[in-house]
Amino acid sequence: ADGRVMVNGGRNEVSSARVFDWRTNTWTRDRNMTGGRWYNTTVAFGQGNVFTATGSGTGNRTAERWNASTGWTNLTGIPWGSAVLDVEAGYARHWHPFLSLAPDGRVLHFGPTDTMHWLTMAGTGTITTSGGTVPGAHYPKEGSFAMYDEGKILVAGGGANTTQNPSDSTTG
Repeated sequence: ADGRVMVNGGRNEVSSARVFDWRTNTWTRDRNMTGGRWYNTTVAFGQGNVFTATGSGTGNRTAERWNASTGWTNLTGIPWGSAVLDVEAGYARHWHPFLSLAPDGRVLHFGPTDTMHWLTMAGTGTITTSGGTVPGAHYPKEGSFAMYDEGKILVAGGGANTTQNPSDSTTG
């Protein structure tokens, strides 16, 4: 909430987190996540809270919330393994999930899987199917995305499918 930057996880599946304070040009080590992660995705959401999910390592089947006063909490209401990893054919377990903060405070998970999900962070968290799927045969693994307006996301590139990934020029 104050503009500091958090970096968590990384090579060799580390569980550490660090915060960069732009005002003092310093890095400070914060409390460790509950599991090591590499290739995780992290999203900042209201009141200085941070959400992270998946990645390779001991944290690949979980989601966590960080808060400055309490540190990292495993969100047991978001069973990432059984809700996403075990049911999505071809999903690479240690790949960055596409996550973005929605205008209403929920987090949208929109790939690289066919099924999209809504995530909430209150209490132990929740995950529900959004009712939508990624259109057509586009599989955005190795693609990129950007929020270009409030509640609007552009996804570009990726693979043609989940197993053989020649470049795909699809955008949506």
